[in-house]
Amino acid sequence: MHVSSKSLRLAVMASLAACGVNRAGAQVANYIIFYTGYANQLNDLSAEAPGSWGFFAGLYTQGPDDAGETTLTVPGQPPVPMIKIDPYDFYLNGGFATQAELMGAYPAGDYVMSISGGTLGDLADTLPRNDTWWPSVQPSFTDGTYTALQVIDPTQDLVVRFNTYDPAPAADTSLTFFGAFDYAIGNYAFYTFASQPVSEFTIPANTLTPNSPLSFTIWHSSRQEVCCPGFGGTALRTVGFDYATTATGFTTEGGGGGTPCPADFNQDGGVDGADVSDFFAAWEIGDAIADVNQDGGVDGADVTTFFAAWENGGC
Repeated sequence: MHVSSKSLRLAVMASLAACGVNRAGAQVANYIIFYTGYANQLNDLSAEAPGSWGFFAGLYTQGPDDAGETTLTVPGQPPVPMIKIDPYDFYLNGGFATQAELMGAYPAGDYVMSISGGTLGDLADTLPRNDTWWPSVQPSFTDGTYTALQVIDPTQDLVVRFNTYDPAPAADTSLTFFGAFDYAIGNYAFYTFASQPVSEFTIPANTLTPNSPLSFTIWHSSRQEVCCPGFGGTALRTVGFDYATTATGFTTEGGGGGTPCPADFNQDGGVDGADVSDFFAAWEIGDAIADVNQDGGVDGADVTTFFAAWENGGC
């Protein structure tokens, strides 16, 4: 599962705040490259191994006219244009099936970002990446958190617990990020981060939407962050290696009420093979009742949501 570019941008803004970077005046505020392994967690034991891998490069300006175009030069390759996703932010990303493919496409060396066509003029700076510094472990939800996520009373505080990790020797910054994506609002209802060691975050009561499916993601992020060498001495330079783990969850209507458990699809009080048969019978004909993640459509995401609850033995 790939984490959205929106979540990566939230992480960037959090880093800027943590480092005391003030986004004021015409400037490049931050320029980054990230390598990430994405995994899912389907029970209380531990996360799966990463099932996909991604590369992300981004450049973030203060003003809408600071840069008109941005390119990234990967070692040994010609410059590639980055995509302008709004007046301030540029990005480039790629997905891969294996870590080896990711590292082969984006090898060690000096990465160069260049800007042109804006009020800042033509500028370029280098992101050196001559080593790797992956976190020591894949993040996992711990201490019964996965089960707790399956039936959440949104009127109560929710404590989310997870494993810690040892900082990588080559990294100078070790952070853990956490986000709760609420499908009812189509955005992150909760997002936070802290330096290691940290092993839990609390989502305050009444933050999450009642009767809504959610996805919860933890990022363990080992980084080299340098402030502020580039683009006129204003930009925070970040090169990071991240592991991300996502688990699904569901809120009730709160206060002791709630919707039926998605795993007990036929609502007969048990979680068994009949629920699988009944779910697929409805899913194959596109019946709205098979929209178990409540996103307005009947598709493969509903299969993932259903089995995440069913394989756990219920909610």
